[in-house]
Amino acid sequence: MIEWTGSQIERFPKPFLDHACLPKYHYLPYQQTPNGGRDPDDCQPRVQLKKTHASGRIVLSDSESVARFGDKLIVKPKFVVDYIQHLEVMEFKKRND
Repeated sequence: MIEWTGSQIERFPKPFLDHACLPKYHYLPYQQTPNGGRDPDDCQPRVQLKKTHASGRIVLSDSESVARFGDKLIVKPKFVVDYIQHLEVMEFKKRND
């Protein structure tokens, strides 16, 4: 989001995960959110999960890697498992077409 401050435009920082509130899921307040040095999709669970799964660092059979990913991006493990299953189905369809 962009805020007009007279002569210059300031960008609002993207939400940033607050790991101090775990197991509840929260984002940092606006004033504490880091502004620079972040990737565009650093807090997008689907994008990060797709990259992590493609690299082989997360698999369905390893519940510890699923839980670790869920804690990192503040996503419930059930949703991580569901999306990994979806990715595996898509890979299977791609191989068999």
